Amino acid sequence: MNDREIVRLLQQQSIILGGILLALENSAYTTQDTLKALEFIIDVITPRLARIQIDIGEPVPVTLAVGQKTTATVVGIDQFGNPFPIDFTANPVTFVDSAETVASDSPTPASGSDVVTGVAAGSMSLSATIPSLVNSATGQPFTVTDNVTVIPPPAVLTSVALQFSPPA
Repeated sequence: MNDREIVRLLQQQSIILGGILLALENSAYTTQDTLKALEFIIDVITPRLARIQIDIGEPVPVTLAVGQKTTATVVGIDQFGNPFPIDFTANPVTFVDSAETVASDSPTPASGSDVVTGVAAGSMSLSATIPSLVNSATGQPFTVTDNVTVIPPPAVLTSVALQFSPPA
């Protein structure tokens, strides 16, 4: 998250908090009720991992030629749609390639990345799961799947045949 995004997020949060504090000041809440409300608000606006996505290149879905490589990287996203840091050393990623005959993969779980190489024309799915991080909304580990299409390599001229006609 860059400085501009951080400032924007803090401005949004301060506007929300300011409005809520104004409402609380003009109400009959006790100090304890106000503290509970503020704890709830802080919990709601504190960024937390909401989903993961695979950044594998543009355009999506990704198309590779046979022999071409690309790196797929898992990225965390918070409930506000902003990047969320994940410690992949403590929370390694499990990658699953649905068709190794179409594309092979060479995962590095502790970095959250996987090098995908086109092997043969076809389609495959690449799934990434972080078993140690559970999505509170689903009760399941964070998982995402993206598709990769592999196209045949371009035709390459391998020989030239010359045919001569007898002179007329």
